[in-house]
Formats: sequence, C-alpha cells, structure tokens
Amino acid sequence: MDIRLGFECNNACLFCAVGLERETISSKTTGQVKEDITEAKKLGIDQLDFTGGEPTIRKDIFEIISYAKSLGFPIIQMQSNGRMFSYKNFSDRLIKSGLTAIGFLFPSHKKQIYELLTQAKGSYGQVLKAFENIKDSDLHISTITVVNKYNFEDLPETTRFLAGLNNKFKNYFAEFNFIMPSGDAWKNKERLIPKITKTIPYIKKSLNISKKNNFELNIEGIPLCFLQGFEDNIVEFGMASDWQMRMGNGIVEDFNKRRLEKGRSKGPQCEECNLNNKCNGLYKGYELIHGFGELKPI
Repeated sequence: MDIRLGFECNNACLFCAVGLERETISSKTTGQVKEDITEAKKLGIDQLDFTGGEPTIRKDIFEIISYAKSLGFPIIQMQSNGRMFSYKNFSDRLIKSGLTAIGFLFPSHKKQIYELLTQAKGSYGQVLKAFENIKDSDLHISTITVVNKYNFEDLPETTRFLAGLNNKFKNYFAEFNFIMPSGDAWKNKERLIPKITKTIPYIKKSLNISKKNNFELNIEGIPLCFLQGFEDNIVEFGMASDWQMRMGNGIVEDFNKRRLEKGRSKGPQCEECNLNNKCNGLYKGYELIHGFGELKPI
C-alpha cells in the first residue's frame, strides 16, 4: 500500500511530476494515516510505502513509522529526497522507530546538475551526508535517478558513482526512471524531456556497468522495444499486481490500473508488436512532445 502523506516538499525539483495535487489534495492528518495503516493490516498487506511530497518534513513522521511497526509490518519503506537524513539524530531515530527501507532521490553525481534540478542549495551535500549516516544500518536502500536532458549523457558516470554506494551499503539497488511528463516536469518540458532514442545508448552502457560491478540497476518508463536483452531490469515487471494507493480526501486507487489507464499511452504500431501485451508503453504526454515515431514494433 502506497500511503501518500501529502504533497508539500522542501525541494522544488524541476522534474517533479506533482502538479495540481498540491492545490486539490490536502495532506493526510495523523489520524487518517493511522486509519490507512490499520486498514492495511486488516487487508493482510505486508508492505507499506510512505510517499509524498516529502514525508520527512512531517512533524508526526516518527509517530507514523512507530505505529506501523507496532502493528508488525515487516516492510516499512519511504520515498525521500534524503535531506533530513543528513541529521544523524533524525536518521537514527527514524530507523529505530521501525523504518526498514528507504528510496532516495539522486538526480546526478554532479553537484551543479543535482542542485540545478532540485532547486535547493546545499541539497547535494545533504544527501551525501545522509549516505554516511545510514551506511552501517540494515536498511534496504535504493536511489532513484530521473532521466532528463540535463543528466542523461552522464548516466554511465553516475552509475560508476552508484557502484561505490553498492560497496558501502549492505542492501542496495538503483533505479533510472525516465522523466514523467506531468506536473512541474510538464511545465519545464522543453528544458527537460529528451527523446528516448537519444538516452538509450547511455542507459544501456549504464546497465552493462552495473552488471560488471555486480549491483542491481532497474529501468522504469521506457517501452520494451528499446530495451531488448535487458528485460530483467524492467521495473514494471516487478511491480505487485495488488498494489493500492491512498491519497488525501479519501481517495483509494488501484495503483496498476491508474498507472496504465491514466499514465501510459501506446502508438498505433504497438498493435503489431509481439511485446504489446507485456509492455506498458510511453508515459502519457510524451507523444505530444516527440510523437510515436521512435517506437519500433518487435
């Protein structure tokens, strides 16, 4: 269960997929979050994912994680920009409260590009400090890099940097997620959204580097026709079929149904492709910028 706590954040990322949600969906109260956690327990769910916005800026985040732990959830994870984890007391307390897994935003291994994308001065140094603060923990750690015009040519070097994290952490994997054309990313589409075909050589080189360095690198948001031979690295293939998403205002959605019906699109040539039934297609909105011409049915 993905419990979206609210859409407030201490970054202002150019590629953020959140848009109208900030204005139309209110943050959950502590009570509402606990109701969702209790409902998840009744449904037999064993994995909670707290997302936003930025979960760590909530004053009740320790209470929320502790409550989930008290109900015995084996997997309690969070998606975060990592900045609050740069404070050792904060990270230690959150782990002690019951957090078992964390996914950190990591736009680039280059400070200038990182902070240009996050629009938050000092955020690069903070996430590096966060890595140091949690290196001796038993957390399952992942990093998420949103692929865009500013960073795609550097992806192989970013992968080499991430190989160092793999050596530092007990449990680690990385994810490259092609930029989703919605929210702030849509507003900045001319600056940010590259053609997929231009990014593929760098993505494939990165995947080969990850294999040589023996760590997991997965790819999300790119049709299968671009990634033949790398099917084991497709994020969509590993998504739970019964994932549900709970937002403010009592909104409950089937995550996969929302993702496919509202978030993806396919071109006419996809009907000719042998992989059509397995492939999720393009992020919706990409075709309005670059069209369907890059898709080559298998």
